[in-house]
Amino acid sequence: MKLTTIEKRLLTFCCLVIIMFSYLLYDDSLFVESRSNTNEKVAELVTKKQDVRVKSSDQFSWINAREQDDLFAYDSLFTGENSTAILKLNDGSQLQIDGQTLIVLAFEDGQLVLDLKSGSLSGNLNLSSKLLVRTKDGLQKLDGRIRLEKNFSGVNLQKIDRLPAGQDSTLLVWKSPPSFKINKQDPRTYTDLAWQKIGPISDTVVEISTSPDFVILDSVLKTKKTESGIPFSLPTGQYFVRLKGYNQAKQQTATSIVHSFELTDIERSSLPPPILLTQNIQHSDDFPTPPKVEWQPVNKAEKYKLELSRSPRFEKVTSLETTSSDITWSNYQAGSYFFRLYSLNAEEISGPSEIGTIEISSVAPRLQPLKPITVRTESGQVDPQNVNVIWSHSSRLPSRYKVEVSNDGSFRDAKVIATQRGPASLQVKKPGQYHVRVYATNEQGEPISPSSNIESFNYQIKNLIPAPRLIRPFHDTTVFLQQDDNPYLWLTWKPVVDAEQFSIEVARDKDFQQIIDSAVVNSTNETFLRYLMAKRIPYGKYYWRVKSVSQTENTDSNWSEPNMFYLFHKKKEIFFE
Repeated sequence: MKLTTIEKRLLTFCCLVIIMFSYLLYDDSLFVESRSNTNEKVAELVTKKQDVRVKSSDQFSWINAREQDDLFAYDSLFTGENSTAILKLNDGSQLQIDGQTLIVLAFEDGQLVLDLKSGSLSGNLNLSSKLLVRTKDGLQKLDGRIRLEKNFSGVNLQKIDRLPAGQDSTLLVWKSPPSFKINKQDPRTYTDLAWQKIGPISDTVVEISTSPDFVILDSVLKTKKTESGIPFSLPTGQYFVRLKGYNQAKQQTATSIVHSFELTDIERSSLPPPILLTQNIQHSDDFPTPPKVEWQPVNKAEKYKLELSRSPRFEKVTSLETTSSDITWSNYQAGSYFFRLYSLNAEEISGPSEIGTIEISSVAPRLQPLKPITVRTESGQVDPQNVNVIWSHSSRLPSRYKVEVSNDGSFRDAKVIATQRGPASLQVKKPGQYHVRVYATNEQGEPISPSSNIESFNYQIKNLIPAPRLIRPFHDTTVFLQQDDNPYLWLTWKPVVDAEQFSIEVARDKDFQQIIDSAVVNSTNETFLRYLMAKRIPYGKYYWRVKSVSQTENTDSNWSEPNMFYLFHKKKEIFFE
C-alpha cells in the first residue's frame, strides 16, 4: 500500500514521539534543574569534589549533584573514585563522604538512618545528634567523632556509570583534626591541625569558637601553610574548629567540616616536674659545643622529655628524651627558642616545668671585597653588568640569606636580593657607587645574624674616541717594490677628532704577537695621516693596525680592525741587506 505525503509525516512524527518518551523513561536527568521532592529534607550538600551523584527514590537514573543541593529522605548518594562530598545534616552535624561510597538517607520510626551500602565516611556529630547508621553489623547510634568503613561485594559500584569529573572543585579536607580531648598538662594528647587544599586556595583561615555556629570567634589564624597548632592560651572548655579557604582575590571558596575538641587543664600526675638549673641560656653558633639544658633529678622519674619551640605557647615543638639530668641540643640553628621539661615513668607524666629560653646568636657573615667595574665603549651603550657577591657562612646557619645593595651607605633605599648560601649574582645597570652587605634569615625572612661587613665598589663607563679607518695598503692586497735599495712603504689612515696621537703596529701574524715595527704619529690637520715604514723587512704576509690616543685617561680607542697585505720585490730575496 502506498502512503500519502500526509500519512508519511504523521508516521514520522509518531516515531519521534515514541523515541523521545522512551529516552525520558530511561534518563530523567534533563529535569535536574527543577528537581523537587515531597519527602522531608534531611541534609544539604555543602561541597563536592569531582564525581558526586544523587538519585531520588522515585527516579530511574542518577543525576549529577550540585553544591547547596537539598537532600531528602530516601535519597541515594554516590561518590566516584577520588571524589568527596560533605553533607550538613539538619542538626548541624557534618559528614565527609569518601570516594567509592554509596549511602541511602532512610527513615525508620521517624528517625534518620544512614544506610552505608559500601565505602567509608567520617565526621563530627553534635552532642544533640541522633543519627543512626546501618552497616553489615546492624543498626547503631553514633555520637562525637566517627569513622566508618564498609567494603564488601554486596553492591556492584562498577554498574554506576561514571560522569566527567568536575575541574572547578575547591575543598579543604582534614588530614589530621584535633584530638577529642586535649590536656594542656599532657603533651601526649597534643596534636597539630593538618589539612589538604584542593583547588585554587591561596590562604587558609583557622577559626576556633566555643559556639558551633561560630558567632563569637575565640581564635583566628591566617596561614598559607597546611598545618597549625592549637593555641593553649585559650581557657579550658569545649571548642569547635573549622577552616575557610580564600583564593588570591581574597574571595572565600571553601569551608571544611567542623570538628570539636575539649581543652582541659587537669593535673594527671603526682610526679613533680623538673627544676631547671639552666633557664636563660646564651649561646653562639661559633662555640665548640652545643647548648646544654640541666635540671635537678626527680625521684621516681625514669626519663625526661624536653620540648623546644619558637613560640612560648609551644604550638609547634621539637621533642628530645633522655634518662640523665641534662641534655645537649645538637641540631640547633640561630634564633630565639623556648623550652620546658617533663618527668616521666611507666605510669605517669608530670606537668611542665618552668619555661626557659635559649638565645642562639650567630657570627656575622664575612663579605669578600668587590672589585670596581670600568666599561670602555665607543657606542655609549652598555649591557647591565653582573657582580658576584661571595661571603663566608657558619655551618649552623640555614641556607637562607638576604643581600642588600644601596647607593646610600645608610641602606635606607636598599634593594634586597633573597638567595641561598651563595654566591649571589648582583646586576647593576647605572654607573655609580654601590654598597653591599649580607645577613642570614630564618624561614620567615627575619634576620638571625648580624649584618656582614660593608663592601663598596664603583661602576663607571668610559666613552672611547673612535678607532681610525685604515686607507692604504688596502686589506688583502699585494704591495710590489720595484727597487730593493729603496724599500719604503707608506701606511695611511683617516684622522679622528679628539685624538692627539696615533699608535701604529705591523706584525707577521693577525694576533700581533710577532710585531716587526711600531711607532707613534702626532695628529695633524691633514685630510689623511701617514707613516713611512723605512725598515727593511722580508717579503711575505703582513698585518697592520692603528689606535687613536687621547690625553684623557682611559679614553684611548680600541685598535682598528687590521688590514692584511703581501709584500714582494723584484729579486724576491728573502730579506733586504
